[in-house]
Amino acid sequence: MDWSQWSRDAVTAADAKNDAWRKLFGLQSAKYQWDLESGRIIFESSTGVVEANLCAVGFAFPEQNSFQWAWADRTLPAKVVSPLASVRAFGEANDLSLLTSPEIPGGIAQGKECVAIAARILDSEGIFIDSSEGTTFFFVLSGFRRQVGSSVA
Repeated sequence: MDWSQWSRDAVTAADAKNDAWRKLFGLQSAKYQWDLESGRIIFESSTGVVEANLCAVGFAFPEQNSFQWAWADRTLPAKVVSPLASVRAFGEANDLSLLTSPEIPGGIAQGKECVAIAARILDSEGIFIDSSEGTTFFFVLSGFRRQVGSSVA
């Protein structure tokens, strides 16, 4: 396997999938709220409310220029990290320390690559990246569905 090409293809595929779900549901500038306990993200736009399942992939800490896989954080709910077992197994089967080391250098740029790789391995419908208080969060999304009668708080 040409790992570099495979990784670039993962990023290209993630970008295309993100464009697709944003366009399909009209979520280009939507408000959102994600919740690790429920394992979901809710988007609200002028076209309505859309919910998706989320899997926490990892976190980037720009000040430390590092990326940490979510599976290495034992404080996270199992439901939002358990899908990563497949990503880690893929890394082990292909001797890819990028996917098996709990923390790796590279910060946000590395996180973007890792979330795209996870999305490809998990065959997710897209990715989502959010930043707060010096931490960047990386998620893969699946199971998009429209909601009736609810909104982002």
